[in-house]
Amino acid sequence: MAEGYLGSFLIPLMAFGFWIGDAAEVTDGNLAFANQITSRHASQRQIKPKPEHVKLLRADEGASIDRAVQWAISIARNPIHGYSQGAVNATTEYPYTGSREGPDYDCSSLVYHALEYGGFNIIEAWRQNPVYKKIYRGRQVTGDADTLWEDLRRIGGFTRYPWDRVKNRLRRGDILCNPKKHVAIYIGFGKTVEACGINRMTGGSWETGDQGDEIGFYEAYEREWTEVYRYTGKK
Repeated sequence: MAEGYLGSFLIPLMAFGFWIGDAAEVTDGNLAFANQITSRHASQRQIKPKPEHVKLLRADEGASIDRAVQWAISIARNPIHGYSQGAVNATTEYPYTGSREGPDYDCSSLVYHALEYGGFNIIEAWRQNPVYKKIYRGRQVTGDADTLWEDLRRIGGFTRYPWDRVKNRLRRGDILCNPKKHVAIYIGFGKTVEACGINRMTGGSWETGDQGDEIGFYEAYEREWTEVYRYTGKK
């Protein structure tokens, strides 16, 4: 993700722990959703390598986009999780610390880990992506915004749409992407959860942890999205 790409503004946080627009009303559905988000810190699953001859990976039977969304929200709400592209990618201009695989995340690793937590074998799919060995030599646990669609295609069940086609009909759990720049998860009410970077309006620093909405909730619209990845189920 390019640092400083996002220039969005924040709106007040409702007592339920997620963001809604001015026109959204509190309904029983909102309450049910809020009640589901009880964990402030979700642990990551251990990923076990599978045989290399498995070329096509399918989404697990118990996979849940809603569970992936809830995990990402819990990460954003917990200040121990901040933004980092990993110390291995640090430069003089961007002196990142720690790891992008937790407790800190960048835009794409947050999405990969959310999907994995939701039961989708996305990290295993990434390991079968030629980029995994060719560019990263097998050392990067999760892929990038420009590798995500290829990995989603491997696990199956996802459909890619042009942004302009579905932007007025977004669904919670849609993955909003500009492969050259950024990726986020749509959570409903016109908002996303995403790892945005260090230089946020409310703070931020290169230290591990969130010093000011490095991972947070933002407006979904008036952005440079080009694609939407939606889980439509296995055929």
